[in-house]
Amino acid sequence: MSIRLLCALSFGMSVGLVACGGGGGGASPDTSTNYSVTGTIAGLTAGGLVLANGADTVAPAANATSFQFPTKLANGASYSVSVKTQPAGLNCTVVNASGTIAAQSVSNVAVTCTVIPANYSYVLNNASVAAVSPAANKWVVAHSAYATAASSTAQPPLLLLMNRATGTVDKVVQLGFDAAQLSAVLGTSGTSSGERSFDIKSLRPTADGGVIVAMDIFGGNSTARAHVVAKLSATLTLDWAKVLPYDQFGTLEVKTDGYASTGNAFNTYDLSGNLVASKQVFSTFSVTTASTQLLGSLGGYQKVSGTNAQTVTNTNATNQAYYAGTKTATGGVLMVGYGSEGSDIYPVLVQTDAAGAPTAAKRLSVKTSNGTGFREVVAVGSNYYAVGNYLTGVGTNIGWMVCKLPSTLASVSCKSVATGSGNLTIAADSAGNLVITRQADTPALMLDALLNPVYVPSGYTLADLSATLPDWSASWNTGSATAMTDKTTSPATVAVRADVIDPAHVDSSKLDFLLFSKTASNLNGINGSVGSGTGTITFNRNIASFSGLKMVSTGTNAQYANAVVTGAISGGVLTVSYTDSVKQSEIVDIVGVVTDATGNQYSFRQGPLGIN
Repeated sequence: MSIRLLCALSFGMSVGLVACGGGGGGASPDTSTNYSVTGTIAGLTAGGLVLANGADTVAPAANATSFQFPTKLANGASYSVSVKTQPAGLNCTVVNASGTIAAQSVSNVAVTCTVIPANYSYVLNNASVAAVSPAANKWVVAHSAYATAASSTAQPPLLLLMNRATGTVDKVVQLGFDAAQLSAVLGTSGTSSGERSFDIKSLRPTADGGVIVAMDIFGGNSTARAHVVAKLSATLTLDWAKVLPYDQFGTLEVKTDGYASTGNAFNTYDLSGNLVASKQVFSTFSVTTASTQLLGSLGGYQKVSGTNAQTVTNTNATNQAYYAGTKTATGGVLMVGYGSEGSDIYPVLVQTDAAGAPTAAKRLSVKTSNGTGFREVVAVGSNYYAVGNYLTGVGTNIGWMVCKLPSTLASVSCKSVATGSGNLTIAADSAGNLVITRQADTPALMLDALLNPVYVPSGYTLADLSATLPDWSASWNTGSATAMTDKTTSPATVAVRADVIDPAHVDSSKLDFLLFSKTASNLNGINGSVGSGTGTITFNRNIASFSGLKMVSTGTNAQYANAVVTGAISGGVLTVSYTDSVKQSEIVDIVGVVTDATGNQYSFRQGPLGIN
């Protein structure tokens, strides 16, 4: 069978065939060796539309009804048409967007433009959201469920590029999918957009300043499912995308030589997105060390060696699961989840060496339940931060928590919100601020590295959670090596588009706290003779008022009385100035509360500052 005529998508043991385009409009074979990519346009009532086919672009004028890319393609070449720039006031989509030139020009690409309502067309509702900080002052947010002004139907996910330094949403893209391909993936029950839902599973920053995202797509029944992994650049242009069989967990690992995704299969990719291997093994996370690769799982964790895996279990626990892991400073892995001790279930942490052998096992003193516990962990400096769910002690109520632990796991301090459960995510920015999001209807929040609140949404209370970290009773058993069979040999390159959306048409107010920004100068200025040390902190997020400015000892809220801290607002910019009045050896922070023009309130803690 000629690959010029048919494209194949592989999903497990089934194969869906998708027309590659080129001829749907009845174009005659060209006598030359080069062929055109053309199509129709409907509803283009304004200028500004730019279509792209790789690096080739075309800008149809207002009221145009057709288009043609200037560069012709050779027989057998692939094409993928996307919306590079949306026209003013319109949202344009593409069908029959991709395929392979099959000895004739392409004329069946169809672009349809619709009017964006005067109010917000995309309203974030926090149903499935994740955030990462791939560079200083930058946040990328993936949002997989949102409503339009006309409909509450779930649509393909949005990615927002947010700039804390300028307080702006710099770019919004929507990950779009070729309708014919997606219908082939999901079957007849997934042929209309109203029967599809999109669930962000994992979002990770990449070494080049971009992001990689994993999502599940669901059709109208339990068999109409697929999994997509997409890599985007620092400016949110699409680098590559792959479609795979449905994944239940689908977390991602960024490695030096590529990427790994977990779930119903364990898949590894090179930096260009080529599939290196796909193995039939269920896993919740992947961490690569210098000498092995560890996979989290339900009932234990797994050490991978070549094509074999060995399961490691705590034989003292009747229930155990490890949902997330991160590399330690000593080259091992810290993994988190839940585990039983007697008849009770607790959030647990297990630390290993580089070879995957357990070196420490701890449990939190508060209880949890099956399927909850710690859900994710990140390393920031010399500390770990883990988020998860716990039993509040009021009936069967579940709350969520974030805990700070030193690398030695010798102690723990926790904060909690005593309502709600769900799959929590945690990420840190370059300043050490922590952002916690949840796949439910609770807004995200931000804490500093000491777990002090930076932003807590109205109606939610962050409280101290009394907890200790005793040893978790463990007797470890390593099973025999078991061969991992191949799962998927050749996932297809998906016709995924990164369509640019006008940020003015996105109501991102629920994420405004990510734009809260502050800059600092002369932060080590308190180090001279008596009265000579000064410094300033500037807040440029349209500040309306401030309160509670003071200098405190680092690590506590005890006020340092021998200092003067003042603030002044000019044009929405707040400048906080501080001066020491007594030469004294101490490490201090500047703290306070600011309120922006929209009423959002932020606590801040800037430091440490050295008083010598």
